[in-house]
Amino acid sequence: MLRTLEVIATSVEDAIAAAAGGADRIEIIAEPAVGGLTPPLALVEDIMDAVSLDIQVMIRPHARSFVYTEQELSYMAGQISAIRSLGRPGIVVGCLTDAGAVDERGLAFLLSYAADMDVTFHRALDEAADLRAAYAAIARFPAVRRVLTSGGAAVAPDGADAIAALVRMSEGGRPGVRGGEVREPGAGHAGAAGEAGAAGEAQPAAWRWPVVMAGSGLHAGLLQAFLQKTGARELHFGTGVRGPAAVDPAKVAEVRRLLDEAE
Repeated sequence: MLRTLEVIATSVEDAIAAAAGGADRIEIIAEPAVGGLTPPLALVEDIMDAVSLDIQVMIRPHARSFVYTEQELSYMAGQISAIRSLGRPGIVVGCLTDAGAVDERGLAFLLSYAADMDVTFHRALDEAADLRAAYAAIARFPAVRRVLTSGGAAVAPDGADAIAALVRMSEGGRPGVRGGEVREPGAGHAGAAGEAGAAGEAQPAAWRWPVVMAGSGLHAGLLQAFLQKTGARELHFGTGVRGPAAVDPAKVAEVRRLLDEAE
């Protein structure tokens, strides 16, 4: 089974080290201590010049919560437009309601600015009141290709059972779940653009589950057992591949080797 390795980069040096170690994709963020915020556009441009890897850029204006006001959503839309103008990177984004559900209206609004960009729904998912229902809600938006999750736990190893359940859900072709009701993703849903469906929303014929990417607290020493337990095929690494000051290419290479050797 081919597996994808994504590595967090906060600098050009991080990106070069991730590429040297065999990463497939990098996520560019600022302020890793708070879980990542939108990085400066100049940093994204410098990293684009330095490496040929796939690039994802965090779109998150603050670390207070994943519940955003209309003004904040508009600001995020501007950030998405700026990243989109660069032509190459994708985005990492997510938003919730006060009740802990996916903010489908807000997400539809943001995706209308993303157009055909590669989109990841980030770990806002892990703060949802119902992980499975939130994942099903995200599946109604075909623009979202993957979700990043620690299984609702602080770190992915502690959320391995929940991650495994989402992976089975993603591969089983089952319909979505919302409020306890089983329904096909896209059925009976209207987003921010009205009853006809917002840009980025799923129509029933276009439905598919987003890939489940596991991340947070992963490192080489526990990777084999984690893969066996979860079946995850996309893995997201941060501190697990860093040295004292930057990404360590040798640590990335070790994770790459373990992913390539795993069944």
